Amino acid sequence: MDEHLNQGDIPIDIEAPEPAKDEHLNQGDISMPDCKGNNGNSIAPKAPRAGKAPSPERMKYWGEHGFSSLIVAAPGHEVESVVADLLPLLSYSAPFAIYHRYLK
Repeated sequence: MDEHLNQGDIPIDIEAPEPAKDEHLNQGDISMPDCKGNNGNSIAPKAPRAGKAPSPERMKYWGEHGFSSLIVAAPGHEVESVVADLLPLLSYSAPFAIYHRYLK
């Protein structure tokens, strides 16, 4: 019996399985299966252009899944209402940054 085991201890052989390989990740496809819209197009990989409103489908996705981080840069606009709407969508302990010319 192994000298490191106490009397009555039973040695256990534990084998860790190989990590699962996601084929879509290894083929250079950056889209994820759960980020597809109803029509099959990806709604996650590309951010909307600056100043362009996101699609209703993207808004629905963000409302259901939330954000992992948030950056707001609005030097000449009112940010309080935008931030008040977006902060509840952040995951717990998610980092955020707000830039505004007059923010104190």
